[in-house]
Amino acid sequence: IDRFEQGNGYGSKAIELAVKLVFDNRNVKEVRTTVAKGNTHAQYVFVKSGFEHMGQLDDKEVVLHRVYKTGTRF
Repeated sequence: IDRFEQGNGYGSKAIELAVKLVFDNRNVKEVRTTVAKGNTHAQYVFVKSGFEHMGQLDDKEVVLHRVYKTGTRF
């Protein structure tokens, strides 16, 4: 997202829509993503969207995931 448009919730909304699409239309119970270790803002947005830290992939990336929970409403 362009730096002039950041802070308007577009990233959070895009994450929510993508997760909803996957959980609603596929037999998927978990979504994982990687984020650059230094990109703390992106990590914050994913955590705010229900993702949890799983650990580090290597010295440059962290892994986050979100597990489908029965009764989850989007």
